Amino acid sequence: MNIYKEFERLINFGLKDELFEKEDITFMRNSLIELFNLDEYIVEEVEDENLENVTPIMENLLDYAYEIGILESNTPVYRDLLDSKIMGILMPRPSQVINNFNVLYTINKKDATDYLYELSKACDYVRTSRIAQNMTWKTSTKYGDIDITINLSKPEKDPKAIAAARNVKSSSYPKCLLCKENVGYAGRLNHPARQNLRIIPFKLQGDEWNLQYSPYSYYNEHCIVFSSEHEPMKISKTTFDRNLEFVEKFPHYFIGSNADLPIVGGSILTHDHYQGGRYEFAMAKAEDVYEMKIEGYEDVKDCYWISNTDEDKIINKNTRKQLKGNLNNHGYKRISLYTKDGKMKDCRVHILKAKAFIYGPNPLNVTLIRHLDDCKTNNALTNLAWGNYSNNIQDSMRNGKFNYEATTIGRVRGHTK
Repeated sequence: MNIYKEFERLINFGLKDELFEKEDITFMRNSLIELFNLDEYIVEEVEDENLENVTPIMENLLDYAYEIGILESNTPVYRDLLDSKIMGILMPRPSQVINNFNVLYTINKKDATDYLYELSKACDYVRTSRIAQNMTWKTSTKYGDIDITINLSKPEKDPKAIAAARNVKSSSYPKCLLCKENVGYAGRLNHPARQNLRIIPFKLQGDEWNLQYSPYSYYNEHCIVFSSEHEPMKISKTTFDRNLEFVEKFPHYFIGSNADLPIVGGSILTHDHYQGGRYEFAMAKAEDVYEMKIEGYEDVKDCYWISNTDEDKIINKNTRKQLKGNLNNHGYKRISLYTKDGKMKDCRVHILKAKAFIYGPNPLNVTLIRHLDDCKTNNALTNLAWGNYSNNIQDSMRNGKFNYEATTIGRVRGHTK
């Protein structure tokens, strides 16, 4: 085998997949001969190729590395450590990737994720040749089509590497496979190499999180969203807030979270993270189990999800976007919904929540919905109750906020909550 021809094939592959520019070719050549302990470089003519991935070239390079003693063992763990190092030579710096992503994101969010995903495939961080070995199919059930995947892409445990790993000095760096410190890490026998990993930092609920792709994906554009802090997984209200914010930032992706329980297979519970991608599962196609119409809002055009938490989130079911509201002249939170005839309809949030969640449409046949603490912006369900004008006055007296003059004026004008 002519190693220089394989080098040229690799360089041409990197150029075609835009891992680097023409001005970088000499640097790439010198980096390769340094890695392979060669003293010179011979430029060979190679045919133009259109390869789906770098695997055919990489297999030849790794075989050669084993023949000349650079590769200690011709087994999957050792080969993976070296192939990541080789591809790391071709990779742009993390700052360049982040800058390219952010520029694209301001123009088109899908173009930004396409860029990162294609880069991750080209550098063989996303192991497309191995993923192709997975067995996937759909099966029809009474609940709809269910996706089934048998993941055959992860390499088998290497007995020699397992034995050698016993003698490897213990290290807590990086702390786990999801820590951002993995970017550019050379790896070791008990920790995979990540020289070809690139991640994108962004904010979720004010904290720094990161986006990367899974090397052994189960579905299209299988991404991992993980915290910059090494903190254990914990399902809470903030989990849902972060997930909703993520799909606002990347509306072409879905996102979900594993349970924070030790019974869930191989999930890394020591590091808070979520999984997403561009794929539509059976659950997303499922019909609504229950649909409720709110009295007085039958003319509203779209369907909406109303949060039953303390937050006043109302999300358009079709666009997945959260509606932005404001305060009306009386200090109540309101949103605007489109009616079927194209007009805007102002709706008070506390009325929508009460009619959706408190004992049905109007169990007592009363006229208004009360804020028990007299705070007009506190729309927690525990603070809302059906009632009448007399109940409203009793609430104000109990809270020490009763104003006889203002109440009389409001009553004369017919104003109620």
